[in-house]
Amino acid sequence: MGLNLGQTDNNVCINSNYNWHELSQSLIDEYYAIHNGVCKKYEERLVVIYDFNIKELKTNFYNSIMQLEPIVDGINIFTNIDRCVEFLMKNEHAKIFLIIRGPISDSIMSRIHHISQVNSIYILLQHESYDDQSIKNWLKVTGIYTEISVICNALKRTIQECNQDSIAISFSLSHEILDQSFSYIYLFKKNVFNNIDDRSYEQVNELTKYYREKYPYNHVMLKVLERFAQEYDQQKAIWWFTYACCLDPLLTQALRTLDTDTIDKVKFFLIDIHQQIEKLYREQSVDHHDSFIVYHSQGLTDQDFEKLKQSKHGLISFNNFLLTSQNYELSFEIAHKISQKSDLIGILFVMSINPIRSTIPFARLNNEIAFGSYEEEILFSMQTSFRIIGIQPMEENN
Repeated sequence: MGLNLGQTDNNVCINSNYNWHELSQSLIDEYYAIHNGVCKKYEERLVVIYDFNIKELKTNFYNSIMQLEPIVDGINIFTNIDRCVEFLMKNEHAKIFLIIRGPISDSIMSRIHHISQVNSIYILLQHESYDDQSIKNWLKVTGIYTEISVICNALKRTIQECNQDSIAISFSLSHEILDQSFSYIYLFKKNVFNNIDDRSYEQVNELTKYYREKYPYNHVMLKVLERFAQEYDQQKAIWWFTYACCLDPLLTQALRTLDTDTIDKVKFFLIDIHQQIEKLYREQSVDHHDSFIVYHSQGLTDQDFEKLKQSKHGLISFNNFLLTSQNYELSFEIAHKISQKSDLIGILFVMSINPIRSTIPFARLNNEIAFGSYEEEILFSMQTSFRIIGIQPMEENN
């Protein structure tokens, strides 16, 4: 589904009588009700490798796989298909990226492809000449690869997309008023960003301590947090935002569910990201003359999709930092794959940005992003709002 958005001036109406620190439990419960009444468990990102004939891990294979360690919660290798399937089924709250080494059969694919937590499948072969037409029947298979390094690069991008795919969205049938979820996040944002002086380096240690206590058995996350505690620099907040497996998804989940404990611990990180975006925005302002188009792909549930359809000509707000791209082909492909591989409806947001009207800072990312430079990516600060201009199918049979 394609969605055309026009940027607003963000002068929307909310009830400004609330104070973030005075939100009662009833208000928080009301917010939960907006989001299906469920505070979701943290969704782990896991890489699973199946190789029935593995004898040893070659150095280049091992080194490439270890590059994924900071952005996933675990890397698991199986030589027995039964144990592999059992592991996939058991981790029902995870998002799993499966690498299969060697030729595959329909019997194997029929056992793993339907498992909802398997996000995508990557086939690693020694020879590129392998051509099995049956692979086209398995929509989760992203392709056949001969180099593990190429798979790892593709996985980095896919995992980053998954983190953005959980951003909470507010809709409005009105031309001026967004729903209560927008109001809550707006008040929190206003409270935090207006009290920047409260930030201290000790908050970095408090955050890492909080996560260690909350996820004591996630050894990969603990290892990343240890590095975060030792090396974090507020001038590289965006880099860490795109690097660490735990920070982005946990931040997204906290903002979606209004988890006040986590939000309180992570607010210094929100401030640092926002300030770095503002700094880059000022530095790049010389280029802010003409309007331009950016794209964002995201999956919506049937319930949220119905809200979206009813909100045509109304407002939409992304209640987190929003990573967008100027690459239409890539964004279209992502939205298409979301619909193919999950029970979500893939949405391609087409956003028209007028720099003169924008009141939310944004920044083109070059060296600020981890794992390479994506020159066509633009990061918007929290709660960017748009006018919904039009909604249309991406394809004739959609």
